[in-house]
Amino acid sequence: MQYRQSLRNTLRKRFRSEYLGQLSRLKTKDSRVSVKEGDIVLIGQDNLKRLEWPLARVIKIFPGKDGIVRVAKVKTATGELVRPIQRLYPLEISSTTRAAEETTDAADQMEKADDTTLQDVRKDVRTRSGRLVKTPDRFRF
Repeated sequence: MQYRQSLRNTLRKRFRSEYLGQLSRLKTKDSRVSVKEGDIVLIGQDNLKRLEWPLARVIKIFPGKDGIVRVAKVKTATGELVRPIQRLYPLEISSTTRAAEETTDAADQMEKADDTTLQDVRKDVRTRSGRLVKTPDRFRF
């Protein structure tokens, strides 16, 4: 039991020191990454070093009257907070539902691409005058 606790603590320390220390902060407003529900974020605080910032999961986002999200409700290990989006720094991982949606979208796009390439191969090509273009045998596969 004590071995598991020490192993967990060392992994947590390594994660905080190595991974979180390597994350780059977004410096320009144009490259701001949108935060969605279920994302894992770091909550930025001026009085703490980045390695000591708490991790949290976004529970709910609150868009303003103009539709732009400015505030989010996050759940930390100690409780729930409402923080501005400017202070939330998303990690490279996102919620599992978004990851699953992205993989299914990618698979659908691949199927559509395969269908369009097959249709392009089968389609007869004609010139402006209406003559049928015949491809040479050496280019047919």
